[in-house]
Amino acid sequence: MDEYLTDQQQTEKLQRWWKENGTFVIAGLVIGIGGLFGWRQWQDYQLEQAENASAAYEQLILSIGGSRANEAAEQLLVLTDEYSRSPYIDQARLAMAKMHMDRNSPVEAADELELLLAQSDNAQFRHIARLRLAKVRLHQGEYDAALASLAPVEPSAFMPQYHDVRGDVFFGMGRFDEARAEYEQALFMAAPGAIERALVRAKLDDLGPASLNLAVPAVEATEAGNDSIGSSPDAAAENDLPEGE
Repeated sequence: MDEYLTDQQQTEKLQRWWKENGTFVIAGLVIGIGGLFGWRQWQDYQLEQAENASAAYEQLILSIGGSRANEAAEQLLVLTDEYSRSPYIDQARLAMAKMHMDRNSPVEAADELELLLAQSDNAQFRHIARLRLAKVRLHQGEYDAALASLAPVEPSAFMPQYHDVRGDVFFGMGRFDEARAEYEQALFMAAPGAIERALVRAKLDDLGPASLNLAVPAVEATEAGNDSIGSSPDAAAENDLPEGE
């Protein structure tokens, strides 16, 4: 038993153990400390990259707000070249597409949206890009391309917007029965705030009496009743809701 060994014997035993195992102990400590240092260094690097990407995105938005298209394009290049994994790239492409549409440059807008669709793995941004691309194609009068952008997708919270925009495309094509069906479906599926319900109902009114009888949710029946007796606070609030995109 170790407790019966003399001090000299215990020292000699410890020296033998250290001689046999000391190298492994030191190596383990070096690896452990180095790994801890490396992990912290990696975290610091990731934080710095995120902050720099955020700064580039903010500068891009400021450039767009100041109508400095060239500067905005330069900031987008910084994001894509230096921070290629940043989620700000998707937001930047959407902002650039809107800027191009505001400047009546639909070709450039479509290019940004198609790049987002080709490169992004974010489902939400991809839905937004598809809807906006369809609107750009509709603006260009490219109806088939617009419908292709709205091709069947996996069910999601964006489905009412897909029906709404698809209705706009069919209306542009003069296919009014199909447009009516899409608008009705958009109203039928939409949760509160998903679309501008008053605007979609106005589109239906422009098309005349409905030819399809879809079941109407209780909220629709209630709103229809309110419309018949005058404007209600809920209806007024609806008009202030942003688009579902």
